[in-house]
Amino acid sequence: MINFILLFIGIITLIFLIVNNILPYLFVFFSKDQDFKKKYGEWAIVTGGSSGIGKSIAHRLASQGISLILISKDENNLNEVINELNYKYYGNNNDNNKNNSNIKFLSINLDFTNSESVKDLINKLKEFELNKILKINDIRILFNNVGFLTMEGFNQTQYDNDKLKMIQCNTLTTTELTDYFYRIWVENKNKIKSKKNGVIIFTSSITGVLPTPFSVMYASCKSFLSIFATSLSLEARYNDIDILAVQPGKVCTNLFNKIPNLLVLKFLDLFQQKPDDVVNIMFRITGRYGIIIFNSGLFAVISNIALSIIGINITNYIAYFISNYILKDYSIYRDNNNNNNNNNKKNK
Repeated sequence: MINFILLFIGIITLIFLIVNNILPYLFVFFSKDQDFKKKYGEWAIVTGGSSGIGKSIAHRLASQGISLILISKDENNLNEVINELNYKYYGNNNDNNKNNSNIKFLSINLDFTNSESVKDLINKLKEFELNKILKINDIRILFNNVGFLTMEGFNQTQYDNDKLKMIQCNTLTTTELTDYFYRIWVENKNKIKSKKNGVIIFTSSITGVLPTPFSVMYASCKSFLSIFATSLSLEARYNDIDILAVQPGKVCTNLFNKIPNLLVLKFLDLFQQKPDDVVNIMFRITGRYGIIIFNSGLFAVISNIALSIIGINITNYIAYFISNYILKDYSIYRDNNNNNNNNNKKNK
């Protein structure tokens, strides 16, 4: 009898692991991109839209004839992306997009680590509306993609420096921007016919569910995003608004350009995803199959399965040993940097 019960528990556990981790990928594999313009409308906002996942999102939206407002603090990259979009998708430059003569690509140069950034964005949108470039109520697609990351020990930065910047950019800005558009959509939901009332897609991270040494604030902020999306989705269903949060592992983006080149990151490169891989998920499952959280990439899936089986406490214990290794690796990195700086001073 005991053997039967253990076998039954094992089978149920296996079924849940498959349903939660394998089945969503089958949905992605066998699904095609949804027409966001037909489903949600003609205007979209993409934060962090100048590179990586944001740039890939912009191209996917533009290919569907959706007008875009791209936001980034990197003005040079932002202008480059806008030029690419205009050349590839605007008007008759491309035979496949002959009906895109009305498509518009707007850029706003903003640093979301600034506490006034969303207010500045809203003022800019109102300026666009005043000049009849767009109607704010027509913006029904919001990609909360922007992110800010530093990789250090918790004690190595002041609260009012990178810690606060990460909280501001990764959580407060996203919450404020979501609040602004969510209220508009709810207040005007009866004015939209034959379309969803809106969609909000969050670029979260698998670090949001894992113990993550040396990026404590970043992981905590991503955890907030995932729970925020999950809880908001329950209310959003009543208002016909779709919500999705994607939790990737390491993605080939500029986010990692200015952090230490640790060996653990080189290990994660083995599982690294391309931005298009993440964007495929966003466009194929948003508002479908009851999926609100999606673990993107092999590392994210393995991590989630391991966490489900062994639990958070054992996972945390394993992370402790890994963090001890990272600490040594990070110390070497800092020593090398200090030596280089001292040599530069001598050369001067």
